[in-house]
Amino acid sequence: MAEIFRCLSDSLIKLGPGILGTDERETTEIIAITLLILERDHPSLNDDDENRLPDDEERAEIELVLIDAAVDVVVALAKALKGNFIRDFESFYRQLVKFTVHCPKVKMFLTFVE
Repeated sequence: MAEIFRCLSDSLIKLGPGILGTDERETTEIIAITLLILERDHPSLNDDDENRLPDDEERAEIELVLIDAAVDVVVALAKALKGNFIRDFESFYRQLVKFTVHCPKVKMFLTFVE
């Protein structure tokens, strides 16, 4: 999942919003999935390929990687969609604020947005 997010954010930055297509539902779905990751509610944070629950350290590492990739998508969406992302950004703002203490990348992004 993290690799998909990284590819999406790289593509958005390199190719612009055109890769999102003309159907707003696709963009809305990307936003919803990204928000689920940031809220720690996405199934990929709870599933494991080996049908076993990861230990706390492993779970924390998985969460960190996914959340970092989700933040990359938020940054890429903001860069690609510019002013059109303002309305959607409001739903991310509260989640991103939670990570400012632990993630310099989020702190830098929020400073840039304000």
